[in-house]
Amino acid sequence: MADLAARVALSQRSLQRLCRSHLGVSPRWLLRRARVIDAHQLLSETDLDVAEVASRLGWYDQAHLTRDYTKLTGTPPVRLRQERREGR
Repeated sequence: MADLAARVALSQRSLQRLCRSHLGVSPRWLLRRARVIDAHQLLSETDLDVAEVASRLGWYDQAHLTRDYTKLTGTPPVRLRQERREGR
């Protein structure tokens, strides 16, 4: 989050306040959401396995990607792959 705050020339606290007051969410949530969107794209458009996607996008491991992805989308990433294989 320090990197993001520096990019927009704000303190971390100011960035947190602005995000919460204008968007109703924390900057950390926004970053996590962006990573989940990137993961969804990679899982949809490539044959990379979930562990490789997690590694490429900076998650600690596959379990952390699965937790965040499921929390934000309501379905685990392996289900996306299953549906893709089944042609849905």
